[in-house]
Amino acid sequence: MSDGPENENPQESVNPFQPRPPSYPNPYPPSGDIYSAQSQSPYFYSDPNFQTGQATNFPTAFPPGQTSNQATKKPLFLILSVLGVLIIIAGISVAIYQSDRSGSTLIVATTTYPTNTVAKTTLPNFSEITASIILAKIEAVPISAYNAVGTGNGQVVAPPSSIVGTPLVKNGKPEILFMGALWCPFCASESWALVAALSRFGTFKGLRTTYSISNDMYPNTPAFDFHSITYTSPYISFSAVVMQNVNHSFLMSPTRQENALFNRYDSKGAIPFVDIGNSWLSFAEYSPQVLSNLTFAGIANSLLYASQPETQAILGSANYLSATICSADNFQPIAVCTSSGVVSAAVALGIHVP
Repeated sequence: MSDGPENENPQESVNPFQPRPPSYPNPYPPSGDIYSAQSQSPYFYSDPNFQTGQATNFPTAFPPGQTSNQATKKPLFLILSVLGVLIIIAGISVAIYQSDRSGSTLIVATTTYPTNTVAKTTLPNFSEITASIILAKIEAVPISAYNAVGTGNGQVVAPPSSIVGTPLVKNGKPEILFMGALWCPFCASESWALVAALSRFGTFKGLRTTYSISNDMYPNTPAFDFHSITYTSPYISFSAVVMQNVNHSFLMSPTRQENALFNRYDSKGAIPFVDIGNSWLSFAEYSPQVLSNLTFAGIANSLLYASQPETQAILGSANYLSATICSADNFQPIAVCTSSGVVSAAVALGIHVP
């Protein structure tokens, strides 16, 4: 990231996790009311538990009235029976999940009789599997759906605002900077708009699903986790600073330049904070209430229907973000930047589309 604007007027250091004042889109109550509570993540992935088999106790005494001569063939039969059972058991496939630091490993016993050789396959994290499925659905949303939504039919209540500053550039491309935390419900709702918008300009890898904290307003809002992701685009760069996890524990620190931008343009320390090329700022574009009681699949599937409130909120916000990105990257790609949905958002923001 190139050198951006430093604080021209030094000010007191701002706590990036300071709650917002009461009015939307700064809805958080005064500091200390609810944010000291800690809770465990409402999502988890644990390995299945398999019960071990019970040993069979075979009788060793002869049945009443039976002589040893009459039973001379019985022990041999029992021994052969036991061996047969053991051989059959050895040939049955058994799946045992073992967790390690790199993920889960699936150990599968071969069904080829009578060997017991095992083969190992590494499984991705469960939230990555979910995210890849949901991301594919978002990427498959046709441009006609974005065009039908336009500016969101009133669901987008806080579109991006323009700022004047030194262009934010990384790797020779306009940079979009996101700063937030996993416990934050407004970061959760904004993550959907960001994924929808940025997927029109590039591709994500390592994206995960999560939920906002469970003891806050709009609890357990479905979200995307940008921690440890990679984003590739021929047009723009994307940097994500996920500062705290769902338990308010430390995850990432902003660089000196990122912190300077945060303090300069976000004096109240509100999150989410999205800086588009240092020309536009976006915070919480719509209320997380729109996503209440919805599943990941439910939200993703609804994006094909322009009449759904969540679709209007997410795709409408994505059109606004796309319009600001287009203004920063010389309106590329043309198919996105000249689409009617993006153009309508651009006109609402006062952006001239060539």
